[in-house]
Amino acid sequence: MGMKVAVYTIAKDEAAHVERWAQLFIASMEDETAPYAPVIGLFDRQIKDDKPMTIVGNGEQRRSFTHIDDVIEANISAMNADIDAEFLGTVFNIGYEKNYSINEIAGLFDGKKISIPPRPGESKETFPDISKAKGILGWHPKHSLEEYIKSSNISVEW
Repeated sequence: MGMKVAVYTIAKDEAAHVERWAQLFIASMEDETAPYAPVIGLFDRQIKDDKPMTIVGNGEQRRSFTHIDDVIEANISAMNADIDAEFLGTVFNIGYEKNYSINEIAGLFDGKKISIPPRPGESKETFPDISKAKGILGWHPKHSLEEYIKSSNISVEW
């Protein structure tokens, strides 16, 4: 099964292209009780509730995380870009230039871990090729997950 992504089309003067975003991380990661909740918010909530972090499968699945501010900047870059006709309809992947295993992320938190069964159809790895967004739109990510965790008020061990 393919990568689960958010897909948005940016239309400008009847010309369009598509952006695919990697998993978002933001200051308020709500709905951490949903089956596919953002792992950062989920781990934070589980620790605050004195529960173990749930690791799906073996935890070696890898994810790229994108800060919401980077997505906003990508959208602005796309709307302002003077895209040549040859690039109309192009898919631009938006994400960070590093991905993390779920075990690596869990290791940043100070808490117990338990494994739960793998979910059918879950991707083993998400790691977007952002070269088109960098080269054509002039966009690049500025916010790393590690910097976000270090600067946030979440339950982590540093």
